[in-house]
Amino acid sequence: MDITGDFTILSSKLSQLEIQKLSSIGADLFFELSDSPLNDINLNLSRVAIDGDFVFIRRPKIQRISLSVSPNAATGNRFLAIDSLYSLSVLEINGVEFTTINITTTSISSIPDTWSSAANQIQLYSLGLLGNLSVPSNTVKLSVTLAGIGSPGVVFPDLTTIGGDFTLIQTDMVEISFPKLRSVPGGFTVSINDKLRSFLLKR
Repeated sequence: MDITGDFTILSSKLSQLEIQKLSSIGADLFFELSDSPLNDINLNLSRVAIDGDFVFIRRPKIQRISLSVSPNAATGNRFLAIDSLYSLSVLEINGVEFTTINITTTSISSIPDTWSSAANQIQLYSLGLLGNLSVPSNTVKLSVTLAGIGSPGVVFPDLTTIGGDFTLIQTDMVEISFPKLRSVPGGFTVSINDKLRSFLLKR
């Protein structure tokens, strides 16, 4: 089954989600599942919109999200938002990249390599169980915000430009590295990072 427009599910009672024949979504995907008992979202697609939004919000019991696009989706301007999925511990994404990533208040320990080389915005909030993080983006058009994350080590190995602000606040970080960063036209804020011992800017 192909959906040429949005795919939206708003539910507080849904206990099972299985759409075996869904192969493509032509616009945005939006899940707000409230207090439903559903704890696993598994989507296998062959096509997604170039500029689609993927939003998963306010679902306390979701433990796993698996999103796979095969063959790999063409580069586009996609947005990934995950918010208030307190029990989410497994996030699997294959075959699709996002230019904007906003993940807030989950229990994930890792973020899959779904970063676009030319990102728009990166926002990670309240991810206390997040492990070491490597973000391979070359540029970020707008801002980078890391707040309340548990990652002991963070590296942006290829990042050369942040078009807006960089903010690092109230994390458990011990070290952070920007070996190629050359330009930050906006502000650069590092605040309340009591464990931070190494901040590396080589250029």
